[in-house]
Amino acid sequence: MRQLTYRALIKNIFASAPALAVMIAAAAASLAVAAAAQPAPSAEERAKDLVAKMTLEEKASQLINSAPAIPRLNLPDYQWWSEALHGFAFQPQATNFPEPIGLAA
Repeated sequence: MRQLTYRALIKNIFASAPALAVMIAAAAASLAVAAAAQPAPSAEERAKDLVAKMTLEEKASQLINSAPAIPRLNLPDYQWWSEALHGFAFQPQATNFPEPIGLAA
């Protein structure tokens, strides 16, 4: 077996670099095509998947109006309470309409 000198080894590495770059680019392109060929899941499918990943405690924690974050699922905390009489209330930069009794007066 022939033993390569350091200089010959470096020369062989640099000589094969363009071929390696082409192979990496081709692999990346084929992965991109495969990813583009798969349709994105619908909102319903994503919701089912998310709920399926939640524990019973996490599901119960989401039933209150100030739902806490679930970091392991990348869910932020949020405030979902609104009876719709006042518009989308209790959110930053939200519209809050007068009470219905005030509108009737």
